Amino acid sequence: TPQMKNLLERVDEVYEEHEKEREFLEHNIEVNSKELTDAYRTIERHNISLKDEVDEQIVLLKQYKDAIDSAFIVSKTDTDGFITYANKFFCDISGYTQEELLNQPHNIVRHPEQDPETFKILWETITQKKIWRGEIRNRRKDGSSYYVNTTIFPLVNKKGEILEYIAIRNDITPRIEIQKRLDRQLRYNQMLFDDQEH
Repeated sequence: TPQMKNLLERVDEVYEEHEKEREFLEHNIEVNSKELTDAYRTIERHNISLKDEVDEQIVLLKQYKDAIDSAFIVSKTDTDGFITYANKFFCDISGYTQEELLNQPHNIVRHPEQDPETFKILWETITQKKIWRGEIRNRRKDGSSYYVNTTIFPLVNKKGEILEYIAIRNDITPRIEIQKRLDRQLRYNQMLFDDQEH
């Protein structure tokens, strides 16, 4: 019948349209899948590159740390001044072990004759996120003195909050001791000279 023929033709048309739509969708899925795969590979390459850069920076930072540790007396403290890190040179010069230094206030090595004003200025400076530099007389575990030229850096996070302090020092004890001997000799010579004039 013509109606049946008409119906079958319409069904064929719908089927053809559906088939075209399916092919179009399959093609789009294939293209999008390829684009996504390419994008994923690009991201993966970029991530590997970033990871390599980060790994390289970590290696460089470790080398900087090792270089500083091998040449200077180094310690870190928390914001309250309690020691969180002490390198071998700090242990050697102070006479304390790492275990004895860690979690102790940094004033464990403070010499009682060191002017307290020095530490007042030091703390005012570093708590304002500024670097402090100066000479400090410290006391070893055995009670003897040693002198250090000190630089203290506040380490600050992105929010501008101080996380900790790092102190880098070098031993100036021999220079100070020579200066003291020279000063004593000069005073002695001056005293002899004054006695001869009278």
